[in-house]
Amino acid sequence: MAIVALTADDQAVLVRQYRPGPDKVLLELPGGLVEANEPVTVAAARELLEETGYQAGSLEVVMQTYLAAYATHVRHAVLARGCRKVAEPGPDEAEFIEPVTLPVGHYIQHVLGGQLTDADMALAGLVAAGLLTSAC
Repeated sequence: MAIVALTADDQAVLVRQYRPGPDKVLLELPGGLVEANEPVTVAAARELLEETGYQAGSLEVVMQTYLAAYATHVRHAVLARGCRKVAEPGPDEAEFIEPVTLPVGHYIQHVLGGQLTDADMALAGLVAAGLLTSAC
């Protein structure tokens, strides 16, 4: 699950972390795994708070898709609105992440620039938030 987290003052909340595939540090969407029988929005609230210290005013699952054509793993895009900082991040011991905020306009350019691994999730959140519109 990946979270498109937006604050009331038009900032996007991301995490800076190393990604082994591209072998570099990227600004990524916060997120993580959904535990068995755990609602996606509950997992999103937990991961957002752990990784960034932010709490959402509202959470909505805006997209569900398979990881790949031959995979059974389902991924979820969650839109978190009205996010506000309520604590310091508390990532797992194995996570090396740093929360970062970007103005929404810069965030959109970042997503469209191809420098994050969950671009499909990010685009789904931006469309659901009304920040990107269809050309059709």
